[in-house]
Amino acid sequence: MNQPYSGQYRCPYCGTNLPPYVVSQISSGGWVVFALMLLFCFPLFWIGLLMKDQHQVCAQCRVRLN
Repeated sequence: MNQPYSGQYRCPYCGTNLPPYVVSQISSGGWVVFALMLLFCFPLFWIGLLMKDQHQVCAQCRVRLN
């Protein structure tokens, strides 16, 4: 999912001026909750998969920016 972007941007790694895009991944805490719920409360194990972190990735070099 892309967020609207305004202003000048320059990647600190590759120097491109393409705006970064936002990536959503399951957080490490989400994986811990998933494993614990899988062991102790099987019907609700999927709740950990809903815990996500969002971070920006450079469109050119694919480096995580934050």
